[in-house]
Amino acid sequence: MTRICLLPIHKMILAIGILLGLSASESVTLHGQTPKSLNNPEPNIQERLQLVAAKILQTTEGKPVQLGSFTPTNLQRVNFGPGLRGQLQAALLRQDSQAISANATFIVKGDYSFSKSRDQESQPRDIKITARVIDGEFDEELVQIPVRIDAPAAIAEVLGITGATEPERESLDIERLFRKPSSTVRGESRMAASNEGKVEIEVLRQKLTHAPTECPVTIDPSGNGRISLEPDDVYIIRIHNHHDHEIAAKISIDGLSTFHFCDASLRDDDHQPLHNHYIIAPNSSSDVMGWFIRVDGSGNTRQFQVSGYVDSAAGQLGIPESNDTGVIHVQISRTELSSAAVTERGKGLATAIGQSITVQQSAIERDILEPFEFLTLRYDRPSDFNHQ
Repeated sequence: MTRICLLPIHKMILAIGILLGLSASESVTLHGQTPKSLNNPEPNIQERLQLVAAKILQTTEGKPVQLGSFTPTNLQRVNFGPGLRGQLQAALLRQDSQAISANATFIVKGDYSFSKSRDQESQPRDIKITARVIDGEFDEELVQIPVRIDAPAAIAEVLGITGATEPERESLDIERLFRKPSSTVRGESRMAASNEGKVEIEVLRQKLTHAPTECPVTIDPSGNGRISLEPDDVYIIRIHNHHDHEIAAKISIDGLSTFHFCDASLRDDDHQPLHNHYIIAPNSSSDVMGWFIRVDGSGNTRQFQVSGYVDSAAGQLGIPESNDTGVIHVQISRTELSSAAVTERGKGLATAIGQSITVQQSAIERDILEPFEFLTLRYDRPSDFNHQ
């Protein structure tokens, strides 16, 4: 499926074969949404939550709701709650622009798990999401709305899987990788999905006006890659592509796409972001500087900050953190050239210090295939910075 991508200026130039001598790690490319597949794709989380949103408003007879937290069940290392809540909020607002109210009588909250279905016990585990509608006036649960997600890429994102598809099977062994991730550390600060992986991610932390420094990666007893970040750290996600071909990277932070907060002008008719991948040229690196807001203009990016969502774009939209573990998840896909030309081109703007910064980037179009590598880094947030 052809989608619009976003690309930092010099990275896009590298992609069309012109080298200006700029550091490849300073640039970022962005791309659009749904991957294309040779097979019929399973319904994704957004599509399932659209059905949940319709059922919620049917239950409340169209009256608005307030959203509570979605918490993991028996998933100690998982933190997809903020992303789940954010996507349900978007689904409700697509149904009715007045569907959310902080003072609503009806409350929606829920949980999610990695579990088997009693109806299909022989099938592998998948993600079960249960939304509960509560009448706050009487503190009575009116209905439970369960949905199951069996798309491998969606399960990998929810669980924060690290690993790669097996070439002979062309599939991801979710349960095995959940029990034993294949995280591989290279040098001190780069992590790959496996020993053979040709994509690495690393995080650079920055204090105030100091230069960014690489965060060492360690592998915890469960096999997960971990980094150490401190309160008020601003961080950058760097992606290294050692393939001889272009790749697309999709990134989420605690389940929230880095494009989740983009301007309304960059959304489709269903209010979904037009961009949601970063395009990285062969044998090069790109830096993702923060939450994408718009392609160009001053303050087109909001920095990633460790101090929770209260001081970030997510916090200002009322999406709470659900536990002490921060989860940075990256999915890597191949790209195919589209016949469309570049649709937008960024401007040469300076970078400001603070939450709002300016990134040079432009929009391009690519065909995105199913992801083949999955990389996740976790970090512990100090309790003083958790906000329920």
